[in-house]
Amino acid sequence: MRFTYKPTFSDYWSLNYCVAMRQTKALGLMAAILLALYLASPLVPYSSQSKVKGLALYSAHSPLLILPGIVAFIFATSYFGVKKRWKEATELREEREFLFEEKGLRVKTKSTEGFMDWALFQEANVNSKLMYLMTAQRVFQYFPLSVVPDVAALKAFLSQKIPGAKF
Repeated sequence: MRFTYKPTFSDYWSLNYCVAMRQTKALGLMAAILLALYLASPLVPYSSQSKVKGLALYSAHSPLLILPGIVAFIFATSYFGVKKRWKEATELREEREFLFEEKGLRVKTKSTEGFMDWALFQEANVNSKLMYLMTAQRVFQYFPLSVVPDVAALKAFLSQKIPGAKF
């Protein structure tokens, strides 16, 4: 199977976001729980002896926001780092030609051409709009499903070639 793809920032960010979410899933879950606890803190009944009441409880429980703040900072800096990389690395924006062969994947751009044996790929996955292939060294090849001529045939082919394919 052969097709070409002109990368967009939206697709590049989608890949990076997906990877970041996988790496920080537990941290994000803990941050969401702490944020929910913080927002619910004024609703929790306290003893009538407590001097802190009503909205003042928010400031009393502000330490619950430390982890959610850190997670928000990580995602914000990730976004700006990805945006900077996209602007500075012209090879990220070059049109790519993908050729799926029996022995591996051939990718060709204006400035590079490469071949990767199927044994190098550990994972193939799909999110809502992208398909990506990942090697053990976390090198990614990605493309939107909309450019694939026959998505079902490609999924079947990759499922045979990459043991870690998750479709």
